[in-house]
Amino acid sequence: MAEILSLMQEVQQVVRRCPEPTLVHAYLRAAREFCRETRWLRRNLEVETVEGTQQYALTPSTGEDALLEVIGLRAAKGEALETPFSTWPINPGDPTMWNPAIQDGYPKEFAYLPEATVNVFPVPDRAYLLTFTVVCQPKIEFEGYPLAALPDDLVRKWDRVFSAGAIDYLMSIDGQPWSKPERDRRPYALKFRAGINDGRNDEQRAYNGGSAMTRIRRLF
Repeated sequence: MAEILSLMQEVQQVVRRCPEPTLVHAYLRAAREFCRETRWLRRNLEVETVEGTQQYALTPSTGEDALLEVIGLRAAKGEALETPFSTWPINPGDPTMWNPAIQDGYPKEFAYLPEATVNVFPVPDRAYLLTFTVVCQPKIEFEGYPLAALPDDLVRKWDRVFSAGAIDYLMSIDGQPWSKPERDRRPYALKFRAGINDGRNDEQRAYNGGSAMTRIRRLF
């Protein structure tokens, strides 16, 4: 994890006399907005099913991932515990089409319930190991204190984007020594929005290089 204060040099040079708690809040705000709009930050979360239980919480609770919260579900797969490495994909499904008369068995579909809950179908008839690829964002606070650190993989690539977002936000606060008119904020706002677009494209390419292909929705 990277301490947010250690990432604030660029912001502090531009937004002078701003208190440290306000700086940290602005940087964290930018990181959360980036994650929410791009769906870039992912983690794999393992859940062991319980016989007869259809709904499960998606809550990272161990290590550094405990500082993250789930805001979406990207993919899922299942594994039979009695035959390790025997895996199958679990596809997104429409719960209104699930027939409750179908016998319990191994899950074949999932339905995400905002936020951080998932239903699976059919209802598990035994313990299976389900691996969910979840979309995350940093929490606002942890154990009653404002979050002070961000994942290394997030800031390694996007730290300057977060700095631009933090500067734009701080300059927009009225009545402060560091407040600036819109024309002064505009370069930072444009840099932040460009970074969000880059992050969205990166996620759509599954983090691979090259240009992203835009999918056009059909209109009926």
